[in-house]
Amino acid sequence: MSRIGVGIIGLSAGAGWAARSHLPALRALGDRFAITAVAGSSPERSRAAASDYAIPFAADSADALAAHADVDLVVVAVKVPEHRRLVEAALAAGKAVLCEWPLAVDAAEADRLARAAADARIKTFVGLQARGTAAVQRLAQLIADGAIGDILASNISAAVGVPWAGVTDSSRTYLNRTASGATMLTIPFGHCLDAMTLVLGDYAQWSAELVTRRTETLVKDEGVIIPTDVADQIMVAGRLASGAAASLHYRGGLSAAGNFRWEINGTKGDILVTGGDGHLQYGLVEIALAKTGKALAPLALPADPLPPHARAIAAQYRAIHAALAGAPSTVPDFAHAAALHHKLGAIAAKGTAS
Repeated sequence: MSRIGVGIIGLSAGAGWAARSHLPALRALGDRFAITAVAGSSPERSRAAASDYAIPFAADSADALAAHADVDLVVVAVKVPEHRRLVEAALAAGKAVLCEWPLAVDAAEADRLARAAADARIKTFVGLQARGTAAVQRLAQLIADGAIGDILASNISAAVGVPWAGVTDSSRTYLNRTASGATMLTIPFGHCLDAMTLVLGDYAQWSAELVTRRTETLVKDEGVIIPTDVADQIMVAGRLASGAAASLHYRGGLSAAGNFRWEINGTKGDILVTGGDGHLQYGLVEIALAKTGKALAPLALPADPLPPHARAIAAQYRAIHAALAGAPSTVPDFAHAAALHHKLGAIAAKGTAS
């Protein structure tokens, strides 16, 4: 098929997540995609981004971007509370949609978007990037190939910093409010849980604990302290459908002992995944494997010239191109996202129950 026209909502001039991830990923796939339109938070910001990145059309609104004839795929890369309105605009225009994770502020809103997409028979994609990283793909293949035999146990321990470590800046204070839908539970924990499920399968039985140890956060650039109600200690443990024991603990605040450690034990060996960043979706980890009785040895991952934050995004776009060309989709859709939202909601409910 010809190149897919992409309209990005949330690409800002000079900086921002979309500029660090979506932009280089799409430019690296210029034979498959063309960025044809951009929409910012105002017409002026749209024009600034279009000028900075040489994008043909600066839309005055999300509706104008979605309606543009040269846009086949709408990318929503803004704060979570704004997702529903923008996704609905894209669906109303009959356009395929890629929305960043979390899809919605809660499971009910995610269900609404999934139903709307299904009713309109529109292809949807959700940015659960952790599963697309080279490391997680390699892990999934190792486990599927029986590299360490039957799985006995899995333990993930991760730590993430700003804004869940008692300090933030004014642009990110919404991440300290559960009502925003953008929290430590939904973002880094949600990405990691999705990846763990891809690699090892889902929980059959589990228990959870959610604790808020830091009830206040310093907004450093404003010099004020705000209340926070998000959990900064999240623990889930239980038995997977395979019978393996599995635990997952996310902590707010960086650790001198390391910020990501995933150990998988099998009947024929062990796998250790380590990294300096608790956000598994960035793919900044290394893998080592040991057969029973042997020492751990590092496993090489494919070299990738793209910036780290763009690598999994590019893999996602390659799969999206194939799906829009008619191949079965391997990218999570809105229904998958809604199911994950329900799972996280259940974890929150069980973990905070008195």
